[in-house]
Amino acid sequence: MSGEEALFQQTANIKHAVGILNGLEPARLPKLLQRILAKLHVQNGSAFTDEENEALQGALELSHDDLSLLLSTISFFFQTAAYNQLSPKAFSQQLLTTGLAEEQREFFGKAWAAKGAEVVGKLRDRSFFHTRLANVNWGLHVQVADSSRTKLAQPTAAFEFGLAKGAEGPPQNVHVEFTHQELFEFYNQLETVQAQLDQLS
Repeated sequence: MSGEEALFQQTANIKHAVGILNGLEPARLPKLLQRILAKLHVQNGSAFTDEENEALQGALELSHDDLSLLLSTISFFFQTAAYNQLSPKAFSQQLLTTGLAEEQREFFGKAWAAKGAEVVGKLRDRSFFHTRLANVNWGLHVQVADSSRTKLAQPTAAFEFGLAKGAEGPPQNVHVEFTHQELFEFYNQLETVQAQLDQLS
C-alpha cells in the first residue's frame, strides 16, 4: 500500500463489521458476496428479502443489527471498488488496510474479478434523480401502547424531510417515523454515506 491512499476509513462500524467478517466461516462468503454484487446497482433495494435476512441471522448466528451492518459494509466495500474502478489486486490491497483476514480478502477479490466490470457498467447506466434535501424538521413522539398500562410507552422519532427537485418550486414534504431500532439502522446507513462522501472531499 506504499504510495497509495487508503480508501477505507477506520470507523467504529467498519471495524466492527470487519470483526464479524473475520469471524465468519470463509466458505459461507462466496454466495453472500455474489448476491450482494448482483443487487448492487439497484437503487433503494436490498440484496435479500425479509425472510432471507431472518434465515441469514440464524445461519450466521448474528443479531439483526450485526447482520444489517455486515451487509451494508460489504455493499460499501464493493461500491468503493466500483467508484474507483479498482482491479481485483488493488481491491484486495485496500481491504488489507481494514484488517480483513487474508482468506476473506481472497474471496472479495475473486468475486470482484468475476463481476466487477459488469457492476461498474450497470452503475454507470443507472439513472439518478436530482433531488436535494431542502430542510429537515423532527420531533419525539410517545404513544401509550395500552391505556390500562401507561408505563408501556412506544417512543418514536418523527422526521419531516423537505425534498426539492431543481432550484424552482417549493419542496415536497415527506414524513417518516422511526422506532428506536429503525433509527439505529438509519444511523448506520448515514455513517456509511458519510464515509463515502469523505472519500470524495
